[in-house]
Amino acid sequence: DVYFLIGTNNSGGTISAKGLLIGVEMYEDSDMIPEVVVHELIHYQQRYYFKLKSFTLLEQSIKEGSADFICELVTGTRPYKEIYQYGKAHEGELKAEFQQIMNRKWKEGWNGWMYGGAKDGRPDDLGYWMGYQIVKAYYDKAEDKKKAVKEILTIRNFERFVREGGYFEKGHLATALR
Repeated sequence: DVYFLIGTNNSGGTISAKGLLIGVEMYEDSDMIPEVVVHELIHYQQRYYFKLKSFTLLEQSIKEGSADFICELVTGTRPYKEIYQYGKAHEGELKAEFQQIMNRKWKEGWNGWMYGGAKDGRPDDLGYWMGYQIVKAYYDKAEDKKKAVKEILTIRNFERFVREGGYFEKGHLATALR
């Protein structure tokens, strides 16, 4: 079930045991809502196992980025386009910075990477972009794309997933935005 709610400007979407909860007050452009619903539906399908509030920036970025990536596979587009434009333009510096802090636990200095707190003129939530890039590298490298999607939805070892995808390997840059 999908519920469209007017909330307190604190969440564009989340999941619950009852279904998807979409905070419509967060969107000036209602055309974006179908993409947000698909993004949240992907979260509903994810089967990641990490302890509440002990997950890392890497894990949370992959969780959000994989929802954006699979949303794009399903719909041909993804929400939050401005972070993808910024990320592509600043990829080298963002990769270097992210690698320095990606193992930080929940809220240990994620400023600007997840859930607000933009800094230095950057857009919020660049962790979505970084997670997308990591997931896309994994998917692009996989021979069996259907199996890759299943693996993306059920990651058990995030560090291994990153290594196998190769996004942080020297010389790897994101492919052009679709």
